[in-house]
Amino acid sequence: MAQFQAAIFFLSLTVLCILAASAPPSTSAVMAPIKLDQRTSLYTFSANGGSSFVIDLSSQVLSLNCPGNHPTFPCKSLQCSAVTGSSFSPSCQPPHFTRCSSGACTIPLQNSVGNSCVTAELTQTTLNLNTTNGHNPTGPISIPHLLSACVPPAFLVPLPYHAQGVAPFGLTKFSLPSLLASAAPGLKQKFALCLPSTENAPGVLFFGEGPFFLLPPWNSAVTSSLSYTQLVRHPEHPLDYLIPLKGIAVAQKGIGAPVPSGIARLSTTVPYSTLSTPVYKAFTSAFNEATSGIPRVTAVKPFEICLNSSNLGGTRVGAPVGPVDLMLDGKNWTMFGANLMKEIDDSRLCLAFLDGGYRPRYEFVIGSFQMQDNFLLFDLENRRLGFSSSLLFFQTTCANFNFTSSVA
Repeated sequence: MAQFQAAIFFLSLTVLCILAASAPPSTSAVMAPIKLDQRTSLYTFSANGGSSFVIDLSSQVLSLNCPGNHPTFPCKSLQCSAVTGSSFSPSCQPPHFTRCSSGACTIPLQNSVGNSCVTAELTQTTLNLNTTNGHNPTGPISIPHLLSACVPPAFLVPLPYHAQGVAPFGLTKFSLPSLLASAAPGLKQKFALCLPSTENAPGVLFFGEGPFFLLPPWNSAVTSSLSYTQLVRHPEHPLDYLIPLKGIAVAQKGIGAPVPSGIARLSTTVPYSTLSTPVYKAFTSAFNEATSGIPRVTAVKPFEICLNSSNLGGTRVGAPVGPVDLMLDGKNWTMFGANLMKEIDDSRLCLAFLDGGYRPRYEFVIGSFQMQDNFLLFDLENRRLGFSSSLLFFQTTCANFNFTSSVA
């Protein structure tokens, strides 16, 4: 018996040593550059020395195009049970998709970009990112054994040409923020998005605890100037990031129509904010009234209202229209011209909000165009969203993070 107990102790010690050796070092924050793909209006972040993954705020599991010799999990493994016991892609559920293929664990997976379903093999992968002190990258960090799914090539077709897969940021235990916080000691369940407005310079993605900084002339931490609102849950759509929306104002005047559900969803895969038809009509009516002195031009699809900008001029925060206030729970998220008007050419600007129809899932979806050059902090531990409104007011942008390594 004593020999058996000693053997068990030795085996346990060996396992712990292996786990300790493979675990990444303790860190409070990691980061990656974000790029805008103009062709698809999607955002990717870079990892693994050049690979890129689409940022999806409603995706469930890290999905990627795997090599032929990728590892898999048996159907009866703990990992397979954990995943198949979750509400994965309810619109893609069996009997159309099986749970096992040749003994390997598979899951039905929905691509929210292409709105298609695939069967994906459960696997694990390693992500190589960079630690940061909030000012600069400070060194590489490798985070192994992240639960992920191998998808067929067709899954990647609607993505940017250079994308290797989709990174999950939805409210699930298999999301990238949750997996990284579990795998990397010291990393909290928080992430921040700063989406660039151009393909020419990257924005920045942070995981973990700040403070985080952008280059001068704004010398204080961007995280010290955030307003906060609560994140709310929808029982039927638990993956989505939702914030309370009490009302909408254009040029400091309410649009005269409520948002019946009282919530708005944030999406990085919807390019332009989408409103239900009744709210959209009230919103565009208020916008037309506020901008009645600006000549109109023929609308450019998918937009319905376009302005002649030849003699309009500009401000630090974009075209001199609006602003639009999203009235949250005691705080306003104020949007200015740069996040309201899409520039078509030198003489045309279009209102970057779309009619979502009479029965959308949500009456208001905040699209990625409205998030550009806004710093957004998703604090999952305290269930709140921090937002800066336009960084242009502070004479900086999301492209102003210093990507020069602080390591000599």
